[in-house]
Amino acid sequence: MIGLFLKKLQTNWSIILVFIIIGILCGLKAFFTWGGDWKTQTVLYRNIDNKNKTINFQLRADRFAFGYKKRIVGIYHLAPFMEWTTDVDTLYLDKSKWEKVNLQLNKMKLK
Repeated sequence: MIGLFLKKLQTNWSIILVFIIIGILCGLKAFFTWGGDWKTQTVLYRNIDNKNKTINFQLRADRFAFGYKKRIVGIYHLAPFMEWTTDVDTLYLDKSKWEKVNLQLNKMKLK
């Protein structure tokens, strides 16, 4: 756009080349910054009053390191295809509202 405004890029070939270069740069940025998806390994707790609320232990594979990132989150299942995720500290969990489940899902298929 700037090249057209300054009358530097006037051929169709140079315009197409600029779009290809920008597309490649955007693709490389997305590849190097995307961390991957969090996968539930264990459902730790389930809410007694609302079975759609769970507390899960999840893992995510690091792209360029050997290992996994870990987190414990509260998940509220709004629909089969939609979840609301929040960070949870299990040290201050009200045990009267949550039942311990320890359901092993192993979505990352680890041994």
